[in-house]
Amino acid sequence: MMDLLIRINRHYQELTEQERQMITALQQVDLTWGSLTSNELAKKLYVSRASIFRMLKKLEEITVN
Repeated sequence: MMDLLIRINRHYQELTEQERQMITALQQVDLTWGSLTSNELAKKLYVSRASIFRMLKKLEEITVN
């Protein structure tokens, strides 16, 4: 989890507006990360699972390059 937060902070400006909104929502919602499924997380953030996965994939790609 900490690795994800570091990636987000380093590459925040490279994210789209929707991705930034997801990050903001994540920071504002009290989440128990270990117990949420991707479906539950998507519902809490009012986005699709695909949007979450695309953002995570993008974060992974921009930190590798």
